[in-house]
Amino acid sequence: GLLLRGASVHGRGMIEPLTAVFLDASGTVLAVRCLQPGGLVRHPAAAWTLELPVSIPPPSVGARLAGTLPR
Repeated sequence: GLLLRGASVHGRGMIEPLTAVFLDASGTVLAVRCLQPGGLVRHPAAAWTLELPVSIPPPSVGARLAGTLPR
């Protein structure tokens, strides 16, 4: 996956959908959304967005991801 700082991600130039996992500053999952090619998804409270291939099951909302997020 790809971890991005921010609360939104766009699908411009994509050819396949992906899963966007929105995280707060502590790494807790706020929402999981499917991003279609050409689309836009966002979560206003997110500090981070994790992009995952749709073939990988996403973490559940409320789960806290292990590890330390960059500051």
